[in-house]
Amino acid sequence: VGPGQRSGILCFRDERRTSAEIVAGLRERGIVTADRFDSVRLSPHFYNDAGEVERMLEALRQVL
Repeated sequence: VGPGQRSGILCFRDERRTSAEIVAGLRERGIVTADRFDSVRLSPHFYNDAGEVERMLEALRQVL
């Protein structure tokens, strides 16, 4: 991967829930994600702080 070809996008799956279920559960908790190719897509940016990341992780724990 060269300069300009990097991204903070993260995609994941979980065998306990469908990606659509996870995305819906996170949305109910105020976390914006997307369902892409049977995966949950997160795209954090430099302006997301540690507190927001922790809030997303807690919401994900609740959904899963």
